[in-house]
Amino acid sequence: MASATSTASSNSRGQTRVRKSWICGRWATARSTSSGLRASGRRRRRDGINGPGPRWNRRGGYRGEAMRSRGILLRMLRREFRLGWHGIHGVPHWARVRMNGLSLARLNGARQDVVEYFAVLHDSQRIHDGSDRRHGARAADYVRRINDDYLSLDRAGLDMLAYACEFHSDGLTEADITIQTCWDADRLDLGRVGIRPSPGRLCTDLARDPAVLDPAYRRSIRTPRG
Repeated sequence: MASATSTASSNSRGQTRVRKSWICGRWATARSTSSGLRASGRRRRRDGINGPGPRWNRRGGYRGEAMRSRGILLRMLRREFRLGWHGIHGVPHWARVRMNGLSLARLNGARQDVVEYFAVLHDSQRIHDGSDRRHGARAADYVRRINDDYLSLDRAGLDMLAYACEFHSDGLTEADITIQTCWDADRLDLGRVGIRPSPGRLCTDLARDPAVLDPAYRRSIRTPRG
């Protein structure tokens, strides 16, 4: 089975362009000769989210409107977020869920736009770090309210995102592959709260593969809790 672990990319001369890793609570990026990638690194340090997404231009970061919309969404979430931005349900968790989800989606065909939005929205409506049983339902309502202005998902994508957000804490495993990928991406990050993900509680064979599960678990325990 193909591994979802990250690798460095190279230019035509064989020189390393960029390599990303999660170190001490932030994304570290190896230097590149591309001024565009250096600029995108500055954007990542501000919002805390990193990595190539569905509209990533590998020669210079996010393209135009996609980059602006993403930045506006993250700034709004930071203003509204009720908990610690760098806490157990804050932006470091969102970044790892995004990395897990996009790594899975590139291999299983899940919708990457839905997976990426799930990463930053599924815990965005929490009011505390405890069980907060209604936070998924609040997130589902929230994504429907902001879709026209911030997400621009089609009806199918919006329905998948809302469903994934609403039920991500309920332990379900049966759903569309995109929804399953969202749930697996979140559950693969349980190490941050002292829980090693159980393969039986993951949705897909890909997420249960030790080549995927073990690196995700190691990433999740590198960042101090809280």
